Parts: sequence; C-alpha cells; structure tokens
Amino acid sequence: MIMNKKQGKPIVLTGPDYDSTLKIASLLAEKLSFMFLDVNREIERRDGRSVQRIHMLMGEHEVHNLEDKILDEIVDEGKPVIAAFSQGIVLDPQNRDILRSDSVRCVWIDLSEALLKALGYDNRAADRYRMRRPLFEEVSDISAEDADELLEKLTISLVDDSES
Repeated sequence: MIMNKKQGKPIVLTGPDYDSTLKIASLLAEKLSFMFLDVNREIERRDGRSVQRIHMLMGEHEVHNLEDKILDEIVDEGKPVIAAFSQGIVLDPQNRDILRSDSVRCVWIDLSEALLKALGYDNRAADRYRMRRPLFEEVSDISAEDADELLEKLTISLVDDSES
C-alpha cells in the first residue's frame, strides 16, 4: 500500500459526471489499496431516501448540504479513503477552502469539449460543467482526462509525499 506523508490523507475525486467519477474512484481505491466511499450511497444510507428523491423533494442544495457534512467527516477522520463526490462539492466556498488545504488531496476528472460531446452531454449539463470548471481548477491538486492518466499522476504524487 502506498501511504502519503500525512497518513490517511483522504482523496476527494470529482468530475462532471457522478457515474464516471464513481467508477474511476473505485478503480483508484482498489489499485492504491485505499478505502472507497460512494458519497451518494452514504447519503442514501443515512437519510433513507435516494439522492434523486432528496433532490426532488428538498432541492439540489439539500443534497450539497449532505455532501458537505460527509466532506467534513472524512477530513476530520483522516483515513486513507478515496471518496467520489458530485461536481457540486466545489460550489460552497467553505468546501473550496477544505479542498485547497493540506488536509485533503482533491483530484478532478477534467473532460475536454470533444469528450463532453462524445459522451453525449446535453447543452445544460455541459454548460453547468463549463461554469464550474474554474472552481475545479482552483481546488484540484491533480487533474486528468482518463483513469490511466489519473492513476499515474496520483501514484507519483503519493510517492513524492512519502519521500518528503
């Protein structure tokens, strides 16, 4: 297992599409021997309703509030976990402060315009991602367009941390 300088420093993975983020986070956790946290499943476990239902009844803001709590908890616990978050995690200024801090490593799946089109993003989803892109750039330690590139960059970063 690769450990970083700050044992247990959590890794927050986010990107434009939760399902893709989830798959990549799971793969990275397995390859790096980290625990894996599916934030949406954790919200559903705690609340007893699906994320879609919470969103429909309470609004997107409530889902983000629940994500905020989980982010705070994983940082406080300081365990070696890779957590998959929706792209909304960057909207809250407090979250951006946390994601920029030394207490967490923020990893961003950055999709090019061509990839957004190839994956079939509708205009609304692509526009939302474009608007949030500067926030991702502001907080991320590592960004990549695919899982292989992300794994390589993350592994190098973790090895560098362990040697410092």
